[in-house]
Amino acid sequence: MGDAEADNLEFMSFSQASQIPQSRSDGSSTRKRKSRGSDDLGEAIKEAALVIAKEIKESSARLSDAINDKEMNERQMRINEELIRTTYLDMLERHKATILITRDARTLNVFSGLPDDEKEPWVRALLDGYI
Repeated sequence: MGDAEADNLEFMSFSQASQIPQSRSDGSSTRKRKSRGSDDLGEAIKEAALVIAKEIKESSARLSDAINDKEMNERQMRINEELIRTTYLDMLERHKATILITRDARTLNVFSGLPDDEKEPWVRALLDGYI
């Protein structure tokens, strides 16, 4: 930059001065070009993000399965306790009934909605294959 240009810069606003292209003494621009290395870095970051996303998805599925297993376990314990309280089934009948009742949501919902006095005949019908 010459002395005249430097004198003119004193009177320019910052925004005007920042629009003047910067150049080196050899005439080349100081603007940096995107290097091949940054492309490789971007690709590596993208691959790492995909690996992390896959791991998060798998971990989420495992956690969901564990939660479902825990809920099923708790449900089976509640049904077993309810069968002890509301029926005169022997131990093996009660365990078989618990498995049959908790095998799907529809059967569980039907059992849960029954009044206590209807549960034993319903469970016996379930054990005998009528339901």
